[in-house]
Amino acid sequence: YDAILDLSDDIFDLGTTITEQTKGLFGTIKSIFSSGSSTKETSKRRTGSKEEDSMLLDTSKGFLSNVSSFIHKSETGKSEGDYGLAEDINDGAGISFGAYQLTEKSGGVKDFVSRMAASGDENAAKLLKQFDGNSFSGNKGDLTKYLNSVGSTEKGKSTQDQMYQEKYVLPALKLAKENG
Repeated sequence: YDAILDLSDDIFDLGTTITEQTKGLFGTIKSIFSSGSSTKETSKRRTGSKEEDSMLLDTSKGFLSNVSSFIHKSETGKSEGDYGLAEDINDGAGISFGAYQLTEKSGGVKDFVSRMAASGDENAAKLLKQFDGNSFSGNKGDLTKYLNSVGSTEKGKSTQDQMYQEKYVLPALKLAKENG
């Protein structure tokens, strides 16, 4: 019971911090992207460039750190995440993996393996050949063992973080930017 109360207090404190940082973040985003009013400029702001994406991520680091901690804790039980956690919890999503719990069914696991293969990881390249669409058709134990071993390496961590930023963070920040 005490552990539940402590967790509840932690979640409330985190929620308060995130709310305060969100207000500051949206003010910063609005000031960065409020200049210019032509259709061409507006369109350019909407699509963004790598420089703008980088600026968005830089200005929101504190906010994103708290959000990531909350996601990590809810997904893996650890505020720093468990980048090497890979398991099939029989929820219909196949293998769930890493600090953000990428799933096999959604294509996140295959995307991770594909990126690792593209970086020269020969084991990933062998496993990648065993995907049928997003589903892994090979020995699930081999895939889980690979994900457990590589997920917590610096390359594994940075790849997961990059995937999370590309798929979820940047689209959300761009939406916030568009809507002031």
